Amino acid sequence: MLNHASIDAVAATRSSSSFALPLYETFGFAQMPQLVRALCRGAASPIPGAVPSGRDAPKTVVSILIDGFGWSYFERFASELPFLRRVVRDGVVSKLTAQFPSTTAAQITTFHTGAPVGESGVFEWFYFEPELDAIFAPLLHSEVGVDALIPVTSRAGLFPARTLYEELTAIGVDAHCHQPRAYTGSPYSCATTRGATTHGYRTFAESLVDLRHAITASRGPSYHALYYEGLDSVSHGHGPGSEHVDAELRMIFAALEAELGAILDDPSVCVLLTADHGHTAVSPERTIYLDEEIPELEGWLRTSRDGRPLVPAGSSRDMFIYVRPESIHEAKARIETVVDGRASVWWVDELVGRGLFGRVTPRLSARLGDLLVLPHDGEMVWWSGGGRFTQQKRGHHGGLSAEELEIPLLAWRAV
Repeated sequence: MLNHASIDAVAATRSSSSFALPLYETFGFAQMPQLVRALCRGAASPIPGAVPSGRDAPKTVVSILIDGFGWSYFERFASELPFLRRVVRDGVVSKLTAQFPSTTAAQITTFHTGAPVGESGVFEWFYFEPELDAIFAPLLHSEVGVDALIPVTSRAGLFPARTLYEELTAIGVDAHCHQPRAYTGSPYSCATTRGATTHGYRTFAESLVDLRHAITASRGPSYHALYYEGLDSVSHGHGPGSEHVDAELRMIFAALEAELGAILDDPSVCVLLTADHGHTAVSPERTIYLDEEIPELEGWLRTSRDGRPLVPAGSSRDMFIYVRPESIHEAKARIETVVDGRASVWWVDELVGRGLFGRVTPRLSARLGDLLVLPHDGEMVWWSGGGRFTQQKRGHHGGLSAEELEIPLLAWRAV
Protein backbone atom coordinates (compact mmCIF):
# COMPACT_ATOMS: atom_id res chain seq x y z
CA MET A 1 0.00 0.00 0.00
CA LEU A 2 1.03 3.60 -0.41
CA ASN A 3 1.86 5.55 2.73
CA HIS A 4 -0.28 8.57 1.89
CA ALA A 5 0.86 10.49 4.97
CA SER A 6 4.39 10.45 3.58
CA ILE A 7 3.25 11.62 0.15
CA ASP A 8 1.30 14.50 1.70
CA ALA A 9 4.21 15.47 3.97
CA VAL A 10 6.66 15.65 1.09
CA ALA A 11 4.18 17.60 -1.05
CA ALA A 12 3.86 20.14 1.76
CA THR A 13 7.58 20.93 1.53
CA ARG A 14 7.22 22.37 -1.99
CA SER A 15 8.04 26.03 -2.12
CA SER A 16 6.46 28.47 -4.56
CA SER A 17 9.36 27.82 -6.93
CA SER A 18 10.23 24.52 -8.59
CA PHE A 19 12.36 23.55 -5.60
CA ALA A 20 11.44 20.99 -2.97
CA LEU A 21 12.81 21.24 0.56
CA PRO A 22 14.36 18.29 2.41
CA LEU A 23 12.88 16.67 5.50
CA TYR A 24 15.18 15.49 8.26
CA GLU A 25 12.65 14.20 10.76
CA THR A 26 9.90 11.70 9.92
CA PHE A 27 9.93 11.29 6.13
CA GLY A 28 13.59 11.92 5.37
CA PHE A 29 16.52 9.72 4.37
CA ALA A 30 18.26 10.89 7.56
CA GLN A 31 15.86 8.59 9.43
CA MET A 32 16.91 5.43 7.58
CA PRO A 33 19.59 4.43 10.13
CA GLN A 34 17.08 5.12 12.91
CA LEU A 35 14.62 2.81 11.17
CA VAL A 36 17.23 0.06 10.96
CA ARG A 37 18.07 0.50 14.65
CA ALA A 38 14.38 0.38 15.57
CA LEU A 39 13.74 -2.78 13.55
CA CYS A 40 16.75 -4.54 15.06
CA ARG A 41 15.52 -3.66 18.56
CA GLY A 42 11.82 -4.28 17.95
CA ALA A 43 11.04 -0.60 18.58
CA ALA A 44 8.54 1.70 16.86
CA SER A 45 9.42 3.04 13.42
CA PRO A 46 10.73 6.64 13.40
CA ILE A 47 9.24 6.97 9.90
CA PRO A 48 5.46 6.93 10.53
CA GLY A 49 3.68 4.08 8.79
CA ALA A 50 6.77 2.93 6.90
CA VAL A 51 6.67 -0.68 8.12
CA PRO A 52 3.90 -2.95 9.43
CA SER A 53 3.29 -2.30 13.13
CA GLY A 54 2.50 -4.65 15.98
CA ARG A 55 5.10 -7.25 15.00
CA ASP A 56 8.00 -8.77 16.89
CA ALA A 57 11.49 -7.69 15.89
CA PRO A 58 12.53 -9.44 12.66
CA LYS A 59 15.45 -11.84 12.89
CA THR A 60 16.96 -10.31 9.76
CA VAL A 61 16.84 -6.75 8.41
CA VAL A 62 17.91 -6.11 4.81
CA SER A 63 18.48 -2.58 3.53
CA ILE A 64 19.07 -2.21 -0.22
CA LEU A 65 20.16 1.16 -1.60
CA ILE A 66 19.77 1.54 -5.37
CA ASP A 67 21.82 4.59 -6.33
CA GLY A 68 19.69 7.01 -8.35
CA PHE A 69 16.32 5.23 -7.92
CA GLY A 70 14.23 8.35 -7.45
CA TRP A 71 10.49 8.51 -6.85
CA SER A 72 9.91 9.39 -10.52
CA TYR A 73 11.47 6.05 -11.53
CA PHE A 74 9.29 4.22 -9.03
CA GLU A 75 6.15 5.88 -10.39
CA ARG A 76 7.15 5.05 -13.95
CA PHE A 77 7.41 1.32 -13.26
CA ALA A 78 5.18 0.68 -10.22
CA SER A 79 2.42 -0.93 -12.27
CA GLU A 80 4.67 -2.78 -14.73
CA LEU A 81 7.28 -4.68 -12.72
CA PRO A 82 6.16 -7.69 -10.63
CA PHE A 83 8.47 -6.88 -7.72
CA LEU A 84 7.10 -3.36 -7.40
CA ARG A 85 3.50 -4.54 -7.84
CA ARG A 86 4.04 -7.05 -5.03
CA VAL A 87 5.32 -4.38 -2.62
CA VAL A 88 2.56 -1.92 -3.51
CA ARG A 89 -0.05 -4.66 -2.96
CA ASP A 90 1.29 -6.35 0.17
CA GLY A 91 4.03 -4.10 1.58
CA VAL A 92 4.37 -0.39 2.28
CA VAL A 93 5.69 2.30 -0.08
CA SER A 94 6.60 5.66 1.46
CA LYS A 95 7.88 8.81 -0.17
CA LEU A 96 10.96 10.36 1.47
CA THR A 97 13.26 13.23 0.67
CA ALA A 98 17.00 12.92 0.42
CA GLN A 99 19.17 15.12 2.57
CA PHE A 100 20.64 18.18 0.89
CA PRO A 101 22.67 18.11 -1.22
CA SER A 102 20.91 15.26 -3.03
CA THR A 103 24.19 13.40 -3.51
CA THR A 104 25.58 9.93 -3.01
CA ALA A 105 28.34 11.26 -0.75
CA ALA A 106 25.83 12.70 1.72
CA GLN A 107 23.39 9.79 1.78
CA ILE A 108 25.79 6.84 1.60
CA THR A 109 27.80 8.23 4.52
CA THR A 110 24.58 8.40 6.54
CA PHE A 111 23.61 4.91 5.32
CA HIS A 112 26.88 3.43 6.60
CA THR A 113 27.58 5.49 9.71
CA GLY A 114 24.15 6.56 10.94
CA ALA A 115 25.26 10.21 11.10
CA PRO A 116 23.09 12.74 9.22
CA VAL A 117 24.86 15.08 6.82
CA GLY A 118 24.99 17.94 9.32
CA GLU A 119 26.93 15.70 11.68
CA SER A 120 29.05 13.69 9.23
CA GLY A 121 30.19 16.74 7.26
CA VAL A 122 30.45 14.61 4.10
CA PHE A 123 28.15 16.31 1.61
CA GLU A 124 29.47 16.33 -1.96
CA TRP A 125 31.88 14.88 -4.51
CA PHE A 126 34.23 17.85 -3.93
CA TYR A 127 34.43 20.19 -0.94
CA PHE A 128 36.98 22.14 1.10
CA GLU A 129 38.48 20.02 3.86
CA PRO A 130 40.09 22.23 6.53
CA GLU A 131 42.21 19.37 7.86
CA LEU A 132 43.84 19.02 4.44
CA ASP A 133 43.67 22.71 3.47
CA ALA A 134 42.49 21.57 0.04
CA ILE A 135 39.48 20.63 -2.06
CA PHE A 136 38.83 17.00 -1.13
CA ALA A 137 37.04 14.17 -2.95
CA PRO A 138 35.87 12.02 0.00
CA LEU A 139 34.75 8.93 -1.89
CA LEU A 140 38.06 8.88 -3.79
CA HIS A 141 40.03 9.95 -0.69
CA SER A 142 42.11 12.33 -2.77
CA GLU A 143 42.62 16.03 -3.38
CA VAL A 144 41.03 17.50 -6.49
CA GLY A 145 43.35 17.22 -9.47
CA VAL A 146 45.76 14.88 -7.66
CA ASP A 147 46.03 11.29 -8.90
CA ALA A 148 47.10 9.86 -5.55
CA LEU A 149 45.35 8.72 -2.40
CA ILE A 150 45.80 10.74 0.77
CA PRO A 151 47.61 8.73 3.47
CA VAL A 152 45.06 7.34 5.91
CA THR A 153 47.07 7.19 9.11
CA SER A 154 46.91 10.83 10.18
CA ARG A 155 43.48 11.66 8.74
CA ALA A 156 41.11 10.22 11.32
CA GLY A 157 38.92 13.35 11.36
CA LEU A 158 37.77 13.15 7.76
CA PHE A 159 34.82 10.81 8.46
CA PRO A 160 32.53 9.98 11.40
CA ALA A 161 34.27 8.11 14.19
CA ARG A 162 31.60 5.42 14.60
CA THR A 163 29.57 3.37 12.13
CA LEU A 164 26.07 1.90 12.21
CA TYR A 165 27.61 -1.56 11.82
CA GLU A 166 29.65 -1.09 15.00
CA GLU A 167 26.53 0.02 16.87
CA LEU A 168 24.58 -3.04 15.76
CA THR A 169 27.42 -5.44 16.47
CA ALA A 170 27.59 -4.05 20.00
CA ILE A 171 23.97 -5.13 20.63
CA GLY A 172 24.49 -8.61 19.20
CA VAL A 173 23.42 -8.07 15.58
CA ASP A 174 25.63 -9.69 12.95
CA ALA A 175 26.30 -6.87 10.45
CA HIS A 176 27.13 -7.27 6.75
CA CYS A 177 27.83 -4.83 3.91
CA HIS A 178 27.54 -5.82 0.23
CA GLN A 179 29.11 -3.38 -2.23
CA PRO A 180 31.03 -3.38 -5.55
CA ARG A 181 34.34 -5.19 -5.30
CA ALA A 182 36.16 -2.10 -6.61
CA TYR A 183 35.15 -0.22 -3.44
CA THR A 184 36.01 -2.79 -0.79
CA GLY A 185 39.29 -1.90 0.85
CA SER A 186 39.20 1.74 -0.24
CA PRO A 187 40.01 4.29 2.50
CA TYR A 188 36.45 5.64 2.45
CA SER A 189 34.89 2.18 2.68
CA CYS A 190 37.26 1.06 5.41
CA ALA A 191 36.35 4.13 7.46
CA THR A 192 32.58 3.96 6.99
CA THR A 193 31.91 0.19 7.06
CA ARG A 194 33.94 -0.74 10.14
CA GLY A 195 32.20 -3.44 12.12
CA ALA A 196 30.64 -5.11 9.07
CA THR A 197 31.57 -8.30 7.30
CA THR A 198 32.19 -6.96 3.78
CA HIS A 199 31.11 -8.79 0.63
CA GLY A 200 32.48 -7.48 -2.67
CA TYR A 201 30.66 -8.27 -5.90
CA ARG A 202 31.10 -7.76 -9.65
CA THR A 203 27.49 -7.83 -10.88
CA PHE A 204 24.12 -7.10 -9.33
CA ALA A 205 22.96 -10.69 -9.74
CA GLU A 206 26.10 -11.88 -7.95
CA SER A 207 25.40 -9.47 -5.09
CA LEU A 208 21.89 -10.88 -4.62
CA VAL A 209 23.09 -14.49 -4.57
CA ASP A 210 25.75 -13.55 -2.02
CA LEU A 211 23.12 -11.67 0.00
CA ARG A 212 20.80 -14.67 0.02
CA HIS A 213 23.62 -16.97 1.15
CA ALA A 214 24.68 -14.56 3.90
CA ILE A 215 21.12 -14.32 5.21
CA THR A 216 20.61 -18.08 5.33
CA ALA A 217 24.02 -18.57 6.98
CA SER A 218 23.23 -16.17 9.85
CA ARG A 219 22.20 -18.03 12.99
CA GLY A 220 21.16 -15.07 15.11
CA PRO A 221 19.92 -11.52 14.48
CA SER A 222 21.55 -10.00 11.41
CA TYR A 223 21.61 -6.83 9.33
CA HIS A 224 22.55 -6.78 5.66
CA ALA A 225 23.18 -3.54 3.74
CA LEU A 226 23.54 -3.68 -0.05
CA TYR A 227 24.59 -0.80 -2.30
CA TYR A 228 24.22 -0.89 -6.11
CA GLU A 229 25.48 1.93 -8.37
CA GLY A 230 24.68 0.76 -11.93
CA LEU A 231 21.42 2.69 -12.34
CA ASP A 232 23.12 5.94 -11.36
CA SER A 233 25.88 5.45 -13.92
CA VAL A 234 23.39 4.77 -16.72
CA SER A 235 21.26 7.76 -15.67
CA HIS A 236 24.29 10.07 -15.78
CA GLY A 237 25.39 8.79 -19.16
CA HIS A 238 22.09 8.61 -21.03
CA GLY A 239 19.63 10.71 -19.06
CA PRO A 240 16.67 9.70 -16.87
CA GLY A 241 14.22 9.40 -19.76
CA SER A 242 16.39 7.08 -21.85
CA GLU A 243 15.62 3.53 -22.90
CA HIS A 244 18.94 2.58 -21.30
CA VAL A 245 17.57 3.57 -17.90
CA ASP A 246 14.35 1.66 -18.55
CA ALA A 247 16.35 -1.46 -19.43
CA GLU A 248 18.49 -1.11 -16.29
CA LEU A 249 15.42 -0.76 -14.08
CA ARG A 250 13.80 -3.85 -15.60
CA MET A 251 17.02 -5.80 -15.03
CA ILE A 252 17.30 -4.70 -11.38
CA PHE A 253 13.78 -5.68 -10.40
CA ALA A 254 13.73 -8.89 -12.41
CA ALA A 255 16.88 -9.94 -10.54
CA LEU A 256 15.36 -9.00 -7.19
CA GLU A 257 12.23 -11.01 -7.94
CA ALA A 258 14.22 -14.03 -9.13
CA GLU A 259 16.90 -14.16 -6.46
CA LEU A 260 15.11 -12.92 -3.33
CA GLY A 261 11.73 -14.60 -3.81
CA ALA A 262 12.26 -17.09 -0.99
CA ILE A 263 13.62 -14.36 1.29
CA LEU A 264 10.54 -12.22 0.68
CA ASP A 265 8.33 -15.11 1.75
CA ASP A 266 10.11 -15.48 5.12
CA PRO A 267 8.22 -13.62 7.89
CA SER A 268 11.40 -13.37 9.97
CA VAL A 269 12.97 -11.07 7.36
CA CYS A 270 12.18 -7.38 6.82
CA VAL A 271 13.40 -5.97 3.50
CA LEU A 272 13.85 -2.23 2.92
CA LEU A 273 14.69 -0.74 -0.48
CA THR A 274 15.45 2.93 -1.00
CA ALA A 275 17.68 5.36 -2.87
CA ASP A 276 20.11 8.17 -2.21
CA HIS A 277 18.61 10.58 -4.77
CA GLY A 278 16.87 10.70 -8.13
CA HIS A 279 17.93 12.25 -11.44
CA THR A 280 16.92 15.24 -13.50
CA ALA A 281 17.59 15.64 -17.22
CA VAL A 282 20.34 18.11 -18.14
CA SER A 283 22.06 19.26 -21.34
CA PRO A 284 25.85 19.49 -21.04
CA GLU A 285 25.92 21.87 -24.01
CA ARG A 286 24.06 24.46 -21.91
CA THR A 287 26.48 24.39 -18.96
CA ILE A 288 27.54 27.81 -17.71
CA TYR A 289 31.24 27.82 -16.74
CA LEU A 290 31.81 30.63 -14.27
CA ASP A 291 35.57 30.88 -14.82
CA GLU A 292 34.96 31.43 -18.54
CA GLU A 293 32.15 33.93 -18.03
CA ILE A 294 33.84 35.79 -15.14
CA PRO A 295 37.64 35.48 -15.56
CA GLU A 296 38.26 37.73 -12.54
CA LEU A 297 36.31 35.38 -10.25
CA GLU A 298 39.34 33.20 -9.54
CA GLY A 299 41.08 36.19 -7.97
CA TRP A 300 38.14 36.69 -5.60
CA LEU A 301 38.24 33.15 -4.23
CA ARG A 302 39.68 31.97 -0.97
CA THR A 303 42.93 30.05 -1.33
CA SER A 304 44.84 27.34 0.49
CA ARG A 305 47.90 28.32 2.49
CA ASP A 306 50.08 27.68 -0.54
CA GLY A 307 47.94 29.92 -2.74
CA ARG A 308 45.73 27.44 -4.62
CA PRO A 309 42.16 28.70 -5.29
CA LEU A 310 39.58 26.59 -3.46
CA VAL A 311 37.65 25.46 -6.52
CA PRO A 312 35.62 23.59 -7.74
CA ALA A 313 33.32 22.42 -4.95
CA GLY A 314 29.94 20.73 -4.96
CA SER A 315 28.74 19.78 -8.42
CA SER A 316 27.20 21.41 -11.46
CA ARG A 317 23.76 21.08 -9.81
CA ASP A 318 24.87 22.61 -6.48
CA MET A 319 28.06 24.64 -6.77
CA PHE A 320 29.59 25.81 -3.50
CA ILE A 321 31.92 28.81 -3.77
CA TYR A 322 34.54 29.92 -1.23
CA VAL A 323 35.00 33.70 -1.55
CA ARG A 324 37.29 36.20 0.17
CA PRO A 325 35.26 38.38 2.58
CA GLU A 326 36.25 41.61 0.84
CA SER A 327 35.04 40.29 -2.54
CA ILE A 328 31.92 38.36 -1.60
CA HIS A 329 29.29 40.96 -2.48
CA GLU A 330 30.90 41.74 -5.83
CA ALA A 331 31.21 38.03 -6.59
CA LYS A 332 27.57 37.33 -5.75
CA ALA A 333 26.34 40.23 -7.90
CA ARG A 334 28.45 39.20 -10.91
CA ILE A 335 27.41 35.56 -10.68
CA GLU A 336 23.74 36.54 -10.42
CA THR A 337 24.08 38.59 -13.60
CA VAL A 338 25.68 35.72 -15.51
CA VAL A 339 23.18 33.05 -14.40
CA ASP A 340 20.09 35.26 -14.45
CA GLY A 341 16.98 33.19 -15.18
CA ARG A 342 18.91 29.92 -15.17
CA ALA A 343 20.12 29.59 -11.56
CA SER A 344 19.74 31.15 -8.12
CA VAL A 345 22.63 32.36 -5.97
CA TRP A 346 22.29 32.03 -2.20
CA TRP A 347 24.21 32.94 0.92
CA VAL A 348 25.11 29.61 2.48
CA ASP A 349 24.56 30.96 6.00
CA GLU A 350 20.98 31.90 5.07
CA LEU A 351 20.26 28.36 3.88
CA VAL A 352 21.82 26.88 7.01
CA GLY A 353 19.47 29.08 9.02
CA ARG A 354 16.50 27.83 7.01
CA GLY A 355 17.37 24.24 7.90
CA LEU A 356 18.38 23.13 4.42
CA PHE A 357 21.15 20.94 5.83
CA GLY A 358 19.33 19.85 8.97
CA ARG A 359 21.11 20.38 12.27
CA VAL A 360 24.58 21.63 11.32
CA THR A 361 27.65 20.93 13.44
CA PRO A 362 31.01 22.74 13.19
CA ARG A 363 32.32 19.79 11.15
CA LEU A 364 29.95 20.65 8.29
CA SER A 365 29.86 24.43 8.65
CA ALA A 366 33.66 24.62 8.25
CA ARG A 367 33.34 22.86 4.88
CA LEU A 368 30.30 24.51 3.32
CA GLY A 369 31.61 27.72 1.75
CA ASP A 370 30.05 31.15 1.35
CA LEU A 371 27.85 31.08 -1.77
CA LEU A 372 25.69 28.34 -3.26
CA VAL A 373 24.63 28.36 -6.91
CA LEU A 374 21.48 26.27 -7.47
CA PRO A 375 20.70 25.79 -11.18
CA HIS A 376 17.08 25.67 -12.29
CA ASP A 377 15.50 22.66 -14.02
CA GLY A 378 17.67 21.33 -16.83
CA GLU A 379 20.56 23.70 -16.12
CA MET A 380 24.13 23.26 -14.89
CA VAL A 381 26.62 25.81 -13.56
CA TRP A 382 30.21 24.78 -13.01
CA TRP A 383 33.92 25.50 -13.37
CA SER A 384 35.81 24.55 -16.52
CA GLY A 385 39.35 24.62 -15.16
CA GLY A 386 40.74 24.79 -18.67
CA GLY A 387 38.61 21.84 -19.72
CA ARG A 388 39.47 19.54 -16.79
CA PHE A 389 35.94 19.69 -15.39
CA THR A 390 33.87 19.89 -18.59
CA GLN A 391 30.43 18.34 -18.11
CA GLN A 392 29.23 15.39 -20.19
CA LYS A 393 26.29 14.19 -18.10
CA ARG A 394 22.75 13.81 -19.49
CA GLY A 395 21.28 13.11 -16.06
CA HIS A 396 22.42 14.68 -12.80
CA HIS A 397 21.53 15.38 -9.17
CA GLY A 398 22.62 17.41 -6.18
CA GLY A 399 19.95 20.09 -6.38
CA LEU A 400 16.48 20.63 -4.96
CA SER A 401 14.15 19.66 -7.80
CA ALA A 402 11.58 17.00 -6.99
CA GLU A 403 13.23 14.64 -9.47
CA GLU A 404 16.50 14.85 -7.56
CA LEU A 405 15.25 15.07 -3.99
CA GLU A 406 12.24 12.72 -3.78
CA ILE A 407 12.95 9.02 -3.25
CA PRO A 408 10.91 5.90 -2.41
CA LEU A 409 11.17 3.64 0.61
CA LEU A 410 9.81 0.16 -0.07
CA ALA A 411 9.24 -2.02 2.99
CA TRP A 412 8.28 -5.68 2.89
CA ARG A 413 7.69 -8.32 5.53
CA ALA A 414 5.71 -11.46 4.88
CA VAL A 415 2.89 -12.39 7.25
